[in-house]
Amino acid sequence: MTRPSVIDRLIQTLVGGPTIETDPGGGATLELSHQFAVTPDLVWPHISEAALLSAWSDVEITPFSPGPSGLDIEAGARRRVLIPFGPTTVVADEVLVEVSPPHRFVYRVVEGGGLRYHRGTITLAPTPDGGTELSWSVRMVPRIPGLGPLITASLRPQFDRGFALLAGELARCAE
Repeated sequence: MTRPSVIDRLIQTLVGGPTIETDPGGGATLELSHQFAVTPDLVWPHISEAALLSAWSDVEITPFSPGPSGLDIEAGARRRVLIPFGPTTVVADEVLVEVSPPHRFVYRVVEGGGLRYHRGTITLAPTPDGGTELSWSVRMVPRIPGLGPLITASLRPQFDRGFALLAGELARCAE
């Protein structure tokens, strides 16, 4: 068995560890929005179910601890998120904070991801034309000060690509 290199150990030190529950200030917020031509109940599974979300986004999400009622999609459930980052993959564990189908989904990274604090809030609102307005707010405080704006800037194009893929998938589902 090979021992991890000094660089590997340094990376794990920087990205590992538990996060805190209260926003300490600093960091950055990523605000995203997208309109879909289908109703919120059709969008909902694609932002709440790990396998469907992984299908259109750059991350891989795997439920690993169900919530209090034994469900993977309820407050208290935990999921592992694998995030491609350059030549490596960053691992983060998240807990679902609020699950209110089909309108609100709140989650928090509780360990890893290189973050001291993280909270994501997704809202789905019906539009007058029968579609959905998705609003996704991600508040994060990285362990390394000053990295928040860089991380949010790198995430925006990934989300834009993902939303375009999701729009195509939703259009096929609606046919």
